[in-house]
Amino acid sequence: MSVGVERVVKFLRDNDNYCILCHKNLDGDTLGGAYALFYALLEIGKKSKVQVMGKEHMEKFDFLYPKSGCELSFDVENFITVDVADLMLLDENFRDKAFSLCIDHHDSNKIPARLKFVDHERAAACELIYLILKELGVNLNKNILNCLYTGICTDTGCFKFSNVTPLTHKIAAELIEKGADFSSINFYMFDNKTRARLQLEKEIISNLEYYFNGRCALVFVTQQIINNVNATKEDCADIAYIPACVHGVCVAITAKQEQEYCYKISVRARNGYSANIFCRRFGGGGHEAAAGCMVNGNIGLVREKLICALKEEFLF
Repeated sequence: MSVGVERVVKFLRDNDNYCILCHKNLDGDTLGGAYALFYALLEIGKKSKVQVMGKEHMEKFDFLYPKSGCELSFDVENFITVDVADLMLLDENFRDKAFSLCIDHHDSNKIPARLKFVDHERAAACELIYLILKELGVNLNKNILNCLYTGICTDTGCFKFSNVTPLTHKIAAELIEKGADFSSINFYMFDNKTRARLQLEKEIISNLEYYFNGRCALVFVTQQIINNVNATKEDCADIAYIPACVHGVCVAITAKQEQEYCYKISVRARNGYSANIFCRRFGGGGHEAAAGCMVNGNIGLVREKLICALKEEFLF
């Protein structure tokens, strides 16, 4: 059961020495939320640090990271997860930790934390972080403002997704009013693309497959395609929106090859179809409009599994 914001604030005030954990395949919400909390804890005299998967780093999020020397050395007493729905999304060295607090907005959340502040009706984990920091009474400095805005704008597709609520806009308005660099953040999150990224998008569009009278779009992004266009991991971020943009498509599936016989499946759904329910069939999950999972096999087998699941789940 999720606790209230007051309980979370009391926990943060009464304790110290925090390690804030992000999910693998970094995005603006997990990283922005983690560092917004980090900067806030610094303001109230607490020690904390942010832990990502291995050495994972995305250049476009460089402005979120603290200056050298801010993250002090200390013995961790409390582990906090931000925007993490499942243990498998954490660095394997941290999956067996005793989690003190989980902050998340996924309906499929399975993190076994002592305190859980989870609300799947929030557009982003950063909305929940915002509520915590307001109750905590910290000054929303430039670092915090930019972290929170980044998390909210990226998890809402620049406020285009169906998860956006009136509160989302109210929070964003306050962040902008207080000085968040919204224009430059929106540009670097959504409009700034490398040549490799543009080539990758061209390949994806060329390889789109359509099923069930155009209601479903499926695309396989193989390692060969990625290597041919010299795309980096960062170039491959957010590619799931491409098949979802096609007129008439209700369920869009992007299957990105992770290993020879393993594909990361990203599903985007609309018009009453649930990406979350679909991905749960394969052990994954997420939101109604956006979810993910892993499926093993070669392209032919993975395609067959996905098409069969679409028929059974959505009665296509």
